[in-house]
Amino acid sequence: MFGNQSMYHDELSTIGNPFDAKLGRSQAQFLRLYILHVLVNLATERGFDGIEAFDIISTLEKLGVSESTTEAVLRKLIDQRYIFSRSHQDYSRESVLLPSRLAGYVVRELIGRFVFLENTMYDTFISDDVVWQQIKDLVKQIYNEHERTRRFKLRKQAAAMFFDYVSSGVGKLVEQARKRAVPPVWCRNPMETVRLDFENDLQRALRSALRNYGTDEATTGLPLFKGRR
Repeated sequence: MFGNQSMYHDELSTIGNPFDAKLGRSQAQFLRLYILHVLVNLATERGFDGIEAFDIISTLEKLGVSESTTEAVLRKLIDQRYIFSRSHQDYSRESVLLPSRLAGYVVRELIGRFVFLENTMYDTFISDDVVWQQIKDLVKQIYNEHERTRRFKLRKQAAAMFFDYVSSGVGKLVEQARKRAVPPVWCRNPMETVRLDFENDLQRALRSALRNYGTDEATTGLPLFKGRR
């Protein structure tokens, strides 16, 4: 994921950032994840043999996304090995597209993993000024905190805030899809699908941190351990 870099960077990693389309437009930011989730879910249906790029373009146009924006996202997803054309030819509007195994792994597993979210967060533009300031403050506290269990609590808060930010952003696309009565596969939020997995992963990570670095007393005040006996 990091390659030879000290921090995750979309352009230098073998795994593209699914949380930012890198188009400089906040309304298009989550199109990578949104499209990938649709393709991965379609691929589970019996008889699925790909979907034409034109069909993706047409559906997203109903949600207010321009053809040029959708095509830019699709081309990048092909470059990042998330999707491929059935003919393995260069992209065109007539290309029949399928998700790769990497796409399935990212959509079904990685977007619900604490470590993946934490690292991609640093490579993702956060357009909400309030969320940005809160995460920025938390990151500053993380770097200034030397006690490992307290530092993990701050890391957990930042990752959970980022998770909610992404879910809210994708939710806006899902809301438009429902209003436009497009096929049901476009009306699901991938972040909400993995929310329970994400919360469970936070629990596992915190237990591991406490086992390695802390004591029962170190859990005092930690939200995940409130009420614990």
